[in-house]
Amino acid sequence: MEVMKLAYLDCSSGISGDMFLAALLDAGVELDRLREELKKIDLGPYEFTEGRVMRRGLSGNHVEIEAPGKQSHRHLSHIEKLIGDAALDEAVKQRALQVFRRLGEAEAKIHNQPIEKIHFHEVGAVDAILDIVGGCLGLAMLGSPELVC
Repeated sequence: MEVMKLAYLDCSSGISGDMFLAALLDAGVELDRLREELKKIDLGPYEFTEGRVMRRGLSGNHVEIEAPGKQSHRHLSHIEKLIGDAALDEAVKQRALQVFRRLGEAEAKIHNQPIEKIHFHEVGAVDAILDIVGGCLGLAMLGSPELVC
């Protein structure tokens, strides 16, 4: 009998990239391994901190990623090159690229612009790139469970 892996996200109040990374760590992703994999992306200096916090009587992980200085706005092609050039597992790269492509398509639609002209503002920042690629890495480390939200 095959067992299907399932990850259930209760996002009734929303979820951010760092919250998703923290949840993946709580689910068993190894922090040191995640950090080592993320270093494979040529994003320059940044700080990745993790620790336990209490929120409304519940304990959980808290992740924060901070990069020094002003963050540049990136086009999808630049983000695709950063991810494509990284020495990451090919399936992880493809999943992360799919996420960015869908974000780019949504931005292009709401701004009525071709996807090539879209500048990623917050989503193109170092922390957002690490949140998305880190989320894809974490899911792969957990055996690529099906996500239900």
